[in-house]
Amino acid sequence: MSKICTSCFDNHGIKETALSVVDKQSDEIICESCLKTGYYLSNDELLSVMNQFFVTGSIPPEVGGPAPMFQFNEHKYPGDVEFLTELDKDLKKISQTTKVGLFHYGPPIWRLGYTEHYQSLVFDNVQGIERKDIWHEIISRCADETLDVGGHIYRVRTGEKLPPAIPSEFDTPPQKYTQEGRFNSDSTPIFYGATDIETCLHETRSSLSDYIMLAKFCVTKPLKILNLSRTDESNAVTEFERIDRMLQRLAYAGKEEYKICQELANEIEQRGYDGFITHSYFGQAHKKKLFNISLFGYPVAREKLELKSTNRLKVTSIAYEYSYGPVNDNHVLDKTKLKSLSEKMKNVALNGDIDPTQMSALMDDFSALLNPRSDKPI
Repeated sequence: MSKICTSCFDNHGIKETALSVVDKQSDEIICESCLKTGYYLSNDELLSVMNQFFVTGSIPPEVGGPAPMFQFNEHKYPGDVEFLTELDKDLKKISQTTKVGLFHYGPPIWRLGYTEHYQSLVFDNVQGIERKDIWHEIISRCADETLDVGGHIYRVRTGEKLPPAIPSEFDTPPQKYTQEGRFNSDSTPIFYGATDIETCLHETRSSLSDYIMLAKFCVTKPLKILNLSRTDESNAVTEFERIDRMLQRLAYAGKEEYKICQELANEIEQRGYDGFITHSYFGQAHKKKLFNISLFGYPVAREKLELKSTNRLKVTSIAYEYSYGPVNDNHVLDKTKLKSLSEKMKNVALNGDIDPTQMSALMDDFSALLNPRSDKPI
């Protein structure tokens, strides 16, 4: 196979990904394959393109974990994925040169946050004392912290006009004006804040057309906080027993997880905490870790927080960094069947006496699920 350079590709995203990984210390050359000017890519660099573009680039939004749709290795060469676009020619070039094949990938389900505790609470829907015991174990393995007097919390409001600069305007909104969110519900009103302003701006989806009002609060009473981003995993024998995997799913996944998130918040409040700390949803795409502070009830009205300052904020700069991934794979995935099959596989995996025949049958079902084809984009 002839050498491949950065100009050999037709797809814009693959070409840009190649340019981002190639060693540019040498001068550009006239490529013997495409007769264009570019940089030759080594085998390792081509594998890096495969990983960044097809693997990382195929992770769906709001899956709650690093779960790509595609993977590659030498055992699957020449691969079984077709995109019905210019991607197919580019993929074939890389695959033939590196001798690896791209295939549809069923990631370990713990990567999606489908752990033992999630299985019991959501799939099995256990009730009564057993459910309470599961929540007790989850909460007991998270870190207790205290927000000391004098600490600062920021909160942002957005709208078509500026609200009055008075404390009540920045407390938890009255229930009649709120919709259920990730953690707040009719029974559990929540004050959402953060220790930095940028997190507040991300969480409120602030735009250039908004009036943005910033409130800076000072903690006036020691606040007992449960930190869901710090967990004790010393007793977790397998990945399925980790607490952080499930909590990451609850912080990052979509609206389908709101009910279990709200139940978690209610369980924390029942144990006497003033609030809790979680990873910010937008921390998935930030260079630093972002955290939300959620306080129960109306902390301003109850004088747990004191309003110290208010300001209007004006967004002066917006910049996005991004990577590329594939589209229009002609594979149609039945997500309902995938969820059902994942549940069955989890049950078998958690069983100490695994039946090889049963596991083989499940793997056959999984392969069949990945095989349907369509000529329509998904």
